[in-house]
Amino acid sequence: MRVMLLSADRTIGASLNEWLVERGHLLSRALRVADVAGAMDRGETDLVVVDLGSERVVDATIVNRLRSADASIPLLVLASGADSDDVVSLLEKGADRCLTQRFSMAELAANLRVWCRRLLGSPTRYVQRGSLRYDTESRTAWCGGAPLKLARSETLLLEALLRTHDRYTRKDRLMDFMNVHGYDVTSNGLEAHIHRLRDKLGRSELTIRASRGVGYRLEGA
Repeated sequence: MRVMLLSADRTIGASLNEWLVERGHLLSRALRVADVAGAMDRGETDLVVVDLGSERVVDATIVNRLRSADASIPLLVLASGADSDDVVSLLEKGADRCLTQRFSMAELAANLRVWCRRLLGSPTRYVQRGSLRYDTESRTAWCGGAPLKLARSETLLLEALLRTHDRYTRKDRLMDFMNVHGYDVTSNGLEAHIHRLRDKLGRSELTIRASRGVGYRLEGA
């Protein structure tokens, strides 16, 4: 998952980055609303965390500006100085969730896990597709109860394909997804990663279907 943080608080950024990196996710930071809005408009993030600090006067127009950039990317707002009226205003402006008072890192992490699961279309930490079971927190997979040994690149591809459910994912989007996570993938390189993942999924009912000019999708369960 790609998370963008809008905050001037280095402490929150460091804690959030540590939690995300340990779980294989990515964090980028921004100080300007315009930079975050631009990233949202370009589809460069999966979730935005907006830190409004502990000020008693909460500026909900920031949320409104970000929501105008994209209507679907989740906005998680941290506003420790907000009261109930502020929370109502933030939600009405487009926030998906607000953490107030003295929230803990554990509470923030729990909310991030919720969004990870929602990106994969699962109400719990586990995604089930036929005999394939995927743990969104440990990022491990099983097939018929047996561990499925996947390289990190293969795990990333599996996640990307699980996100889109039965829809095709364009080749360039998969390449961008891999590049963002540290892989300098060419068109031929992506096909090699897909081939290896397809072979490992052979123990399940799933296969990766390729459609020229359209992309790839998981099929079979």
